[in-house]
Amino acid sequence: MAEGHIPLKNQRVWPDFGPLWDGSELQKHYRLLLGVETPWQVKDVKLELSEKRVEMELGWAKGAKGKRPVCCQGCSLYDYGPERTWRHLDTMQFETIVRARVPRVDCATDGVKTIAVPWAERGGRFTRFFERFAIDVLLCARSVKQAASFAVLWDSGPKVGRAWAAK
Repeated sequence: MAEGHIPLKNQRVWPDFGPLWDGSELQKHYRLLLGVETPWQVKDVKLELSEKRVEMELGWAKGAKGKRPVCCQGCSLYDYGPERTWRHLDTMQFETIVRARVPRVDCATDGVKTIAVPWAERGGRFTRFFERFAIDVLLCARSVKQAASFAVLWDSGPKVGRAWAAK
């Protein structure tokens, strides 16, 4: 087993604290933290202790239909786009990254389109929760430099601020 990897198939790396730590409960915990619902699922959670990072891998339930981004009608799944990542709010002191291959649907009217994900804006690199937190910090701070001292990443704070100002 890789160092820091939290297995999700009824294996335990933690002391036995009861059902809270089995794989399905860990998946449910992170699903609730991110606010995703079926057909999205938390497939895996990796804890990288040396890098102080948590990575959540999300997946689309097999056989689930997707909604067209243009007219929101149900369509059959065409394929999956390349894997994307989004920066999420920290889990404790650990940077948290969301990874997923976003489904594309085939629509007779609109053609093949990538569905919208519920945790981020279209084309965004940050989850909605991260954007909201970064914007709140920027609004409360006197400068971007001061905001950075509140643990908003140097490269994230200005980008989120510009994206928000453009909306």
